[in-house]
Amino acid sequence: MSSKKQDDTPTEDATVEQIHAAEPAHPEPTPGTPGADPVEDPADVDAKTALEAQIEETRGELGDTVEALTYKLDVKARAKEGIDERKQAAKDGAVQAKEAVVSTAAAAKERVEEVASAAQAKASSAAHDAQDRAADARDSAREATSGAASSAQDAAGQAGRQVQENKVPVATIAAVAGVLVLVVVWRRRSR
Repeated sequence: MSSKKQDDTPTEDATVEQIHAAEPAHPEPTPGTPGADPVEDPADVDAKTALEAQIEETRGELGDTVEALTYKLDVKARAKEGIDERKQAAKDGAVQAKEAVVSTAAAAKERVEEVASAAQAKASSAAHDAQDRAADARDSAREATSGAASSAQDAAGQAGRQVQENKVPVATIAAVAGVLVLVVVWRRRSR
C-alpha cells in the first residue's frame, strides 16, 4: 500500500508566499461570541496595528533567512561564483602583467635607442677628432721634413761656401753632413 504521508511543513523549495499561505488563518471573532466586542477600543486598534506590523517585519526577516539558507545550500551556484571570481582575477592579473611587460619593453627600447644614439655621437666625434689629428700630424710631418730638408740644403750650401772660402778639409764637410743626416733621421723617428 503506497500512501504518501502528507506533511504540513513546507519543503526547502517552498517560497515565502507558500510559507505564508500555509500559515493558519486567524478568524475574526463574530459578535456575540466571547471576546467579541462590537465596538473596538482605540487602544486595541493601535495594539492590533503594531502587532500586524511586527508580524510583517518577522515575515520579512524570515524571508531573508530563507533566502540566505537557500543560497548556502546551493553549493553549485556558490562554486560557480567562486570560479567566475577567480577567472576574472586571473584575467585582470594577465592584463596587468601584459601592461607591465609592454611598459618595460617600451622603456628598455627607449633606453637602448638613447644609448645607441649617444654611442653613435661619440663614435662620430672620435672619428672627426682622429681625422683632425691625422691631418695635423701630416702637416707637422711635412713641415718638419721640409724644414729639415731646407736646413740640410742650407748647411750643405754653407759648407760648400766655406770650402771655397776657407778651403776647409773635406773630412770636416763630411762630418757636418753626417751630423745633419743623423738629426733628420732622429727627428723622423721621434714622431
